[in-house]
Amino acid sequence: MWSNIANSHLLNKSFSKDNIKTLPIKLLIALLSTIVSFIVFLYSFEHYSDRFLFLLPLSYAFLIILFPAMWKYSKNNIGMIILNAVIFIRYVISPLFRSLTINEPAIRGILPSSQGIHYGILILIIELFVAFFVIQMFAHKFYKDKTIKKFKPIESKLVLIIFLFIGFSIFSLFPQLLGRYNFFLASGPFSDINLDIPFAGLLIIITDLILIIIAIIIINHFKIKYDKSPKFRYVIFSLLAILPVITIFKGTSRFSVVIPTIAFLVILIKLYPMYKKRIILSIALLAIIVFIVFTFSLDEQRSGETNYSLNHLAHTLDAYMSGPNNMGRVVDLQNNYGVFLTTETLKNDTFNNIALLSSLSDSSNTTTAWFNYMFYNHRLYTDQIVPLSGQSYIHFGVIGTPLLLAITLILMMFFDSKIRYENRIEFTYLYVTAVCNTSMAMMVSFGSIYPFFINIFIPIMLIFYMNRKIRL
Repeated sequence: MWSNIANSHLLNKSFSKDNIKTLPIKLLIALLSTIVSFIVFLYSFEHYSDRFLFLLPLSYAFLIILFPAMWKYSKNNIGMIILNAVIFIRYVISPLFRSLTINEPAIRGILPSSQGIHYGILILIIELFVAFFVIQMFAHKFYKDKTIKKFKPIESKLVLIIFLFIGFSIFSLFPQLLGRYNFFLASGPFSDINLDIPFAGLLIIITDLILIIIAIIIINHFKIKYDKSPKFRYVIFSLLAILPVITIFKGTSRFSVVIPTIAFLVILIKLYPMYKKRIILSIALLAIIVFIVFTFSLDEQRSGETNYSLNHLAHTLDAYMSGPNNMGRVVDLQNNYGVFLTTETLKNDTFNNIALLSSLSDSSNTTTAWFNYMFYNHRLYTDQIVPLSGQSYIHFGVIGTPLLLAITLILMMFFDSKIRYENRIEFTYLYVTAVCNTSMAMMVSFGSIYPFFINIFIPIMLIFYMNRKIRL
């Protein structure tokens, strides 16, 4: 059965017209990755723990040619674009920087064992193969050409206005919620605050949506005006409407700005395709400035300095991209503390970040808690990311390692395929946020991805759906 599928679909697709057109680019990327693999080999092979590091860029070079769908469907599909970027940085750029700084000391945290890194690299290669294979097998089922529908404005705003009223009322009742929001130019200090108020999780979800709903209403208003009189000033007004979303962070989380920024970028490109380049340039420049300023301020606050080095960058990439060190720590965690990681831990991982259900979990017995305990050798911090496939490895064993990643990528393609043909602003925003969360599956944890659907996606979808149906 599997051989028939491979012969009939994988190989035939490899020689389609689209694949022939993109073949030179893929060959160039494969060549670049192979060169990087050779450089990594020269710098790291004598180091026992990293002697197999070169296999990461080499595997990428091989798979990008063998499975063409990963590159083919990246055109005009934001989810596939993000996934390709994450994979390239994780498997080519990050190993290169790691090898070039291999003799530099660790910046923070306890280093994983050599055996842990060996198995961690193996898990990374398995992840890479699964990602390419899943995309190759299922992408053609989702990414099909359809008729692009004309923009449909928000006709009724009753439910949205009621929701805004509720949100502002919550701020007036619990002003301490305002402490969660940090403007990027503020003098600080920036911090994540713990709120001792009833139903804090639910209230945070409601108040976080205020800026989003306001931006959607304003953009909808100017798009209607633009359709009647296509003037560039309405594009500018629409760009101004998303400024708060791009410049206000929730706590110290940069992802709280990244995902809405990408979502509104996609929305504005869909609404004003004639000004695509200007929109991309404007938002990209602003986002870069905001992130540089906020990151420098945050690092200066934490360490008292803003000096960066290649070694700092290498360790940052490993942490954010769940590289060999992080995956190696997962292996060590299973070896050293596996007896404590039971079905109760799996239950806690499932419910810990879900609003109104987090009380059912013990936050001290999650893979995140144990992972950070091993990283810092204490339980004061829980800021380190447990890789998604690492959690699969802990809970489901070696055979089940790719399970969560495969499911997440299928979800990503499902929502990604809807974005291009969605003609409503509010639902486009919803789909893009779902895609952003799932396309970054390799660099985030289970507790970051799946609670999103319960905490944010489903409530917002219900709000938008009710707003469509309920009118005065």
